[in-house]
Amino acid sequence: AMLAVYFPAAAVIAGSAISTGLFVPMLLIGCLIGRMVGLATVHLAARWAGEGSTGIFLSPSPWAWIDPGVFALFGAAAFMGGTTRLTMSLAVIMLEMSNDVRMLLPVLVAIGTAKCVADAVTPALYHGQLALKAVPYLNEAPAAAVSLDLLPVSRLMASPVVTFRERMAVSHLRRVLRDTTHNGFPVVRTTQQGQVVVGLITRPVVMALLRHDLQVEAAGRRSRSAAPPAPTYGDLSRVHVSPAQQRAISEQQLAVLQAAAGDEAAEALGNGSGSAAADTGQTEGGREIDLQPYVNTSALTVDEGFSAERTYILLRTLGLRHITIVDRGNHPKGMITRKDLLGYRLDEAVQQFQMT
Repeated sequence: AMLAVYFPAAAVIAGSAISTGLFVPMLLIGCLIGRMVGLATVHLAARWAGEGSTGIFLSPSPWAWIDPGVFALFGAAAFMGGTTRLTMSLAVIMLEMSNDVRMLLPVLVAIGTAKCVADAVTPALYHGQLALKAVPYLNEAPAAAVSLDLLPVSRLMASPVVTFRERMAVSHLRRVLRDTTHNGFPVVRTTQQGQVVVGLITRPVVMALLRHDLQVEAAGRRSRSAAPPAPTYGDLSRVHVSPAQQRAISEQQLAVLQAAAGDEAAEALGNGSGSAAADTGQTEGGREIDLQPYVNTSALTVDEGFSAERTYILLRTLGLRHITIVDRGNHPKGMITRKDLLGYRLDEAVQQFQMT
């Protein structure tokens, strides 16, 4: 009865917005299933041996040595091992719970059997949640039908790429953030050989700089107000903020995007030079932001002829979100992200490469 009530309740609560975990529910559900299956097995064995089904765990019954609680322990280990695919760490946890080293071998057998059966039937619980939420998770090996060693990364990259110069007009930055969803932008420098990549800047950093520009503009309208200091690297890399700060940041980001619409309307009322300024990132008499102090100059870049297999390994092992693709002259050609290396994208790129 408890299993019939607890299992659906745990499934519903785990899928709700309530802050709950899965570890204890999986242990309890496994305990209930293990005890139920174990008791049913012993009763069937006793009935097959010609003994009564009542009092089989009491002396002088030959089944009195069996502890029904052991079935719950094995059930918890098997259920959690099959659900999460944990092996040795789960065995240690179960051993610590039982405080009996003699349980190590049967617990390992239960976990190993459950894992083998689950691997043949369904993916792990947490991997299934990643797929359900469309998280671009990269497996240990590329999910492609053929080897990717001969496939150049240029077949997978997103092109053309949106780039920033080291000094950019505020209106252009606002427009780019409003009109695109990219998270990383290569920063280029104009040389005699053309635009060469000098680093990478991310969307949150650009948004923080634009928020600071709005604060400076507001302070300028109030003659007695001092301009806020420029954001430091610590301010830009801050991960944990209070709810009040998060609400303030959200309001400022909305103001930045609204200011982008105002810039576009003002340029439309001008002499028609707004579109050209948007393409080059320059405005006559407009404010500019120096991005150079905030550029990640150690961002990884690879050649457009680089192997897709090696690119996959770099993204996965280094935990990168994006890589800039350049040619032999270090000119930007495209961007590669984790979404570009998912299974269906790899299969499409391989088919197109084989057709050509």
